[in-house]
Amino acid sequence: MDLATTLTDPELQSSLIPLLLSIFLTGVLRVLGGQKMGGFLACAAVGVGFVLIAILVNGIPAFPPRSSGQKIVFLVGALTAAGVVIDLLNLSKLKRYLISALLLAAAVTWIALPLLKGFTSAATLSWAVVVILSSVALFRLMQTSPSTLNAPTMVLCSALAVGAVAMIGATATITQYSFALAALIGGFLLWNWPKFRFPFGTAAILGGGGALALLVTQQTLFTRGSSMPLLALVLVFFCDRALAKIKDFKRNPGPVFAPIILGAICMIPVALVVGTVFFLSADTDPYLG
Repeated sequence: MDLATTLTDPELQSSLIPLLLSIFLTGVLRVLGGQKMGGFLACAAVGVGFVLIAILVNGIPAFPPRSSGQKIVFLVGALTAAGVVIDLLNLSKLKRYLISALLLAAAVTWIALPLLKGFTSAATLSWAVVVILSSVALFRLMQTSPSTLNAPTMVLCSALAVGAVAMIGATATITQYSFALAALIGGFLLWNWPKFRFPFGTAAILGGGGALALLVTQQTLFTRGSSMPLLALVLVFFCDRALAKIKDFKRNPGPVFAPIILGAICMIPVALVVGTVFFLSADTDPYLG
């Protein structure tokens, strides 16, 4: 298999290539950031990697973007850059959350804008629910300790769920993007496991978590499949509390096994969501047109 064939293989584009790209970018950004900024900059590899993978899969998007898929590429890049700035400004936790929540809500709104122009109650309600649940998930991510791997583990498991739901609905691009996002976070996790090195900062939360929210928005609002159960993925972002309960009972799994146990806990709501979508799915055209 030559290089050109490898780079255009859809399975590799959503698995091995983003995994290796994330490992490479995390290291490069850490070096470029130096001793002072390297730790904050390294986590931007998730968002930067997502943009590069999207370009690899579908080419450079048109500007101004003409579809929700093209908008996502620009938005993830912008959210990642904003996250880097927010980290460097060293804002309080409240300011960090409020600014991030406003940016994410604006991004989701831009994706949903073609449907909102129709002023239909169903589209407006769906948009509002996605914005609210995205804000809740964002809040939970920012509540996690930056010295743990809880945040990236929860985003990774959620991305796998979105990819599985998109696969059931035969929405190829969302499937590739979602699994690629999971692989990108996996590459970042490998840098931090078993030894912790870099925090999953605002650049990664807005870049990776933002990409996840936008993919859920696209899958929920612009496809015909039974995707509404995806909104229940917000439960994944409370799974770290179950891990905390385990530690409270003096069964502390330690930093090596904690991400593995948390991942197993996260797979419970993931399995429920994917299973529900599978049983509700019907033979319909995947996209609304």
